[in-house]
Amino acid sequence: MSERQLDTLSGEMLLGQAAAAAEPRILPGPSGPGLVFRGLSIHHHEDPLGEARNWMGLALSRRRRADKPPKLALVFGLGLGWHVRLLMEAFPGISVAVFEPGKSLMGVYEKYNVLGPGQEPRIHHDFNEFETIVAREVVHGEAGLPVVLSVPAYARLYPFEASRFEEKVGMEISRREVIDKTREITSSAVMENLSANAGLAAIYPDLLILRDRFPKRPAVIVGAGPSLAVNGRLLGEASGRAVIICAA
Repeated sequence: MSERQLDTLSGEMLLGQAAAAAEPRILPGPSGPGLVFRGLSIHHHEDPLGEARNWMGLALSRRRRADKPPKLALVFGLGLGWHVRLLMEAFPGISVAVFEPGKSLMGVYEKYNVLGPGQEPRIHHDFNEFETIVAREVVHGEAGLPVVLSVPAYARLYPFEASRFEEKVGMEISRREVIDKTREITSSAVMENLSANAGLAAIYPDLLILRDRFPKRPAVIVGAGPSLAVNGRLLGEASGRAVIICAA
């Protein structure tokens, strides 16, 4: 075999090895299958359930409201679903929304997933769709603060998507915390103020008098909530550009 043929054969072998490494591999283990993808272990084949239990423990320890069991889980990365299975077993009735950036892994999941009967997470591949779910259910939903779990290998496989996930989820959790704190602080005060000022509604004009007065100018309604201390400085930027209405 000539030197050129040897070089060609070596190149083909390297390409074949690279292609094989890029394919997801299932590794059988004593307690269930493991998963390797692009040279990274997503689920370790020796004890994938114990590994997932550690992930869940870490996620629960980071949850800001640990006094109540979670009703919502936001998960980055699906793999074979070991961690999703544990969440659903530990918290019956929990709603699990998964952002799965690796569409090429779905064939392996569908063939080898380890979820039990009735354990069906909501799987999203489009991040815009997922962030809509997060905004709706975290900020405005009844589930309250979620537990957030990211599969470690996914952060290395998909660093850009992992960053977007963490940023969006963190932002919406902060928004929910502000809303909950505002309700906690002002719930009784709101009712007292409504009762004390009910008669003034007949004296002072309604906001409807402003309808169509400023058709091309945005309006900013400022309430006396705790976020005002943080964001009040931004009102200066709106001065002269928006109608600013203050609610006392």
